[in-house]
Amino acid sequence: MVGKFLINPFAVVFAALALNADPLLIQVALNFEALPTDVATTRSPKKMQGDQPLMAAIITMQTLLSFIMLALTLLLGQVAFCVN
Repeated sequence: MVGKFLINPFAVVFAALALNADPLLIQVALNFEALPTDVATTRSPKKMQGDQPLMAAIITMQTLLSFIMLALTLLLGQVAFCVN
């Protein structure tokens, strides 16, 4: 989950800055990056004979963390990129 909520947003920002993207576009990309895993992924372990309760727990944790991360990325977009 560290990669999902810490490494990926920084990669999006660096890529967008390297491409000289619009600040609003950077904020939209950050918001998409802070979203949790799709709930439909709980069916994959069942079909592939994996650990379905573990996947459900991971999705639950990502959803709970995304409440905080979405707020932080909105704040980051407003402060760092001057987007109102």
